[in-house]
Formats: sequence, C-alpha cells, structure tokens
Amino acid sequence: MHERVFEVEAPRSVCFGVVADVEAYPEFLGATKYAKRHGSGNDFEADFQIEVMKSLSYRLRFSVNEPEEIRWSFVSGEIIKDNRGYWRFHEISENKTRIEYGVEVKLGAFVPSAISKKLTESQLPALIRSFTKRMEEMAKKRGVANG
Repeated sequence: MHERVFEVEAPRSVCFGVVADVEAYPEFLGATKYAKRHGSGNDFEADFQIEVMKSLSYRLRFSVNEPEEIRWSFVSGEIIKDNRGYWRFHEISENKTRIEYGVEVKLGAFVPSAISKKLTESQLPALIRSFTKRMEEMAKKRGVANG
C-alpha cells in the first residue's frame, strides 16, 4: 500500500466533502474524465473513466464514516485487477486538517507489479496536489480558510 500524510489549510468538513463528492472529480482531477455515483447514503458505488496512457473504466465501492474516514474497494474494471484504499481526516484546528491517504492498485496480468507500483507512485504527488488545491479553494469560497 502506498501511503501519504499531509496537511491542508481547510476545515475537516470541507476536506471530507471534497473527497466524498466523487461526481465532481472530473472538475479538478485531470486524468478523470467521467465519474458517476450509484446509490445514496454511507455505502455506494461509483463508475470512473480515467486517461492514464490509455482510457480505463472501473467501478469502486465506497464506505463513508463521516467525518473521519472514506474507504473504497474494487468492484470491476478493465485492465485494473484491484484498487482499494482510504482517506482519514484529523482536525488539527478549526481551519487545518491532517489527512492520511492510502492506495493500492494492481493492474492486469500483462502488467508487471513493479510497473503498476511505479505508475501509482508517479501519480500520487499530482493527485494529492489536486485534492489539496480543491479543498483549499472550497474553504476560501465558504469563507473559512486562513489567510
């Protein structure tokens, strides 16, 4: 599992909301071209289409424990064999959140695990930057960010 811990200048509720709103991912994640949520409540599934060297479609199952954690697991997809992970949100102060992010992705039989690992690792910094930027922008729009 690839894991990262980082801090965001935004309240925990805003950070949690950005991650939970999967249908908004195409607005700020460049590789995500499509996201559609199926179901409501704390457990739901979502379909995604991403562009990473080629177009890939997959479905994930989400389990939400507001405001502390969002977990996901793989349901189905092409080329991807597994995709699971978590987001954990820890309030540092009213307008600052520590986030733990973990992800494990396994690609199909024709993709060696070393390549799968390298692809995941290379995508993490941009993914975290994109989520951080969105969280801080949403906090500013709501007038709750520092600065």
